[in-house]
Amino acid sequence: MEQKSARPLRFVIAGVSLLSACPVVAQEQVVPDDNRCWFLSESYTAGASIRAGSGVMVCGSDGVWSVAKQGVGAAGCFYDHKLFGTGSIFATKDGPVIVCGTNGSWSK
Repeated sequence: MEQKSARPLRFVIAGVSLLSACPVVAQEQVVPDDNRCWFLSESYTAGASIRAGSGVMVCGSDGVWSVAKQGVGAAGCFYDHKLFGTGSIFATKDGPVIVCGTNGSWSK
């Protein structure tokens, strides 16, 4: 009878030993935060406040805008689809200098 070589089995055992000694890199998929509120193609996190219409809206933890409680100020004022922080001074092209108020509206 012919004796089979144990060499291939040794390579398999050595390969398994090496693989078990190497750290395994877990691939974790990052899920984007879906609980963001959107306005003018920009996203805002929970607690952000902006002026919309005649009042201030606040972004909820569920990603939905709701009317803010009395006394809550806006994060800033919008002009030409850009958000300017409260206290910002802006000179319009053909008009007066305007200032962003804490209620999210511009004034002269």
